[in-house]
Amino acid sequence: MLKPTLSAFLTMLILMTAGLPFALAFTGSYEETLTMSERRIAKFKVTAKGEFVKTEFLEADRRELFLRNETGTYRVIPEERTAMKLPDSNDPKNLLDDLDDYGAFLQRNQAKRIGSETLGEKETDIYEFLDPMTRSNSKAWVWKEKMLPIKIEVQSQEGVLTIELSNIDIASAIDDAVFALPEDYQVMTAEDASAPAL
Repeated sequence: MLKPTLSAFLTMLILMTAGLPFALAFTGSYEETLTMSERRIAKFKVTAKGEFVKTEFLEADRRELFLRNETGTYRVIPEERTAMKLPDSNDPKNLLDDLDDYGAFLQRNQAKRIGSETLGEKETDIYEFLDPMTRSNSKAWVWKEKMLPIKIEVQSQEGVLTIELSNIDIASAIDDAVFALPEDYQVMTAEDASAPAL
């Protein structure tokens, strides 16, 4: 039985930020850390190849992942050898949908360059814009060399949501097998999980 280990709020944040995008042309991997008003709420690794996405939690107490492949989107619990097929979403947008062409995203959202900063060893330009999904004031620190956001801050009612990307790899080849469900896992639908036990 799949345990309800993720709160609805955290699940929404992950789906909004970690990928599981439906039309993403980005290929690569990165680690992503989410903090809310400086309190870390999640860290995970995202591997993407076109529309295929794997999001793995990097928290010791949270052994689960999300997969999207040609058959659908799944929440996977390795300890239980189970996977739940998630309903298709009609709204594909998330905060990192535009990684493959972030410059176009900034232009579309009339982002204003407000400065520059070195984060780690990466030279970044800082942009302010109104996030199109949350309609909130946002900032992005964009790595000049690759034109990728490595830090995003979004104002919300709960506080400042900060998304930080690290260990970015856009050079290595990614095999489709990375996105496959293990054959011996039990796959359920959301309807199966909510059905009363007999």
